Amino acid sequence: MANLPETIRIGGTDYTVKVIKDLRSGNTGLNGHILYNDCEIRIEEDMTEHVKWVTAWHEVIHGILEHAGMSDHKEEMVCALGYGITQVLRDNEYLRNG
Repeated sequence: MANLPETIRIGGTDYTVKVIKDLRSGNTGLNGHILYNDCEIRIEEDMTEHVKWVTAWHEVIHGILEHAGMSDHKEEMVCALGYGITQVLRDNEYLRNG
């Protein structure tokens, strides 16, 4: 898998992608986090590239839903879509090339 991009645009807003060591420190359990006011997506450094991509998609889905005015969404749905989108894109290369 390719490295994560430096920025991801969601709903017209550019989010800087930052890979950060010890994001999970303090028992947060977070692999990633989207910060709407700072326009950042933070991803834990200490994971495989595949898990980083799943986490990035997870945070992008949160961003899409938030920008659509759906701030009250179920985490289970976001998890399922994060893994599902990553799997579909890995298995169907032609979808990645638009």
